[in-house]
Amino acid sequence: MISPQVASEVGSSLGVVAEVERRQRQDDLNFFMRVRVALPETKPIRRGVYIADSDGERTWVRFKYERLPLFCYYCGILGHDLKHCAQH
Repeated sequence: MISPQVASEVGSSLGVVAEVERRQRQDDLNFFMRVRVALPETKPIRRGVYIADSDGERTWVRFKYERLPLFCYYCGILGHDLKHCAQH
């Protein structure tokens, strides 16, 4: 299930997929894929998502984010920090 097609589908559940990292060697077994996604600023970012394999077994896929701008750890929305959060 670690393929560019699956990574693109998972990334599209977050926002608009801009780029999916292609592996240089296909025989390397990595347990991550890097996907560049344009995130909507008005929605909280997601920590992960369940995906189902061909047998129907659900697996939790955890997201890690790189190069996030100003981010609130309380409400999960981009554009402000904890000090300026209206929900906190």
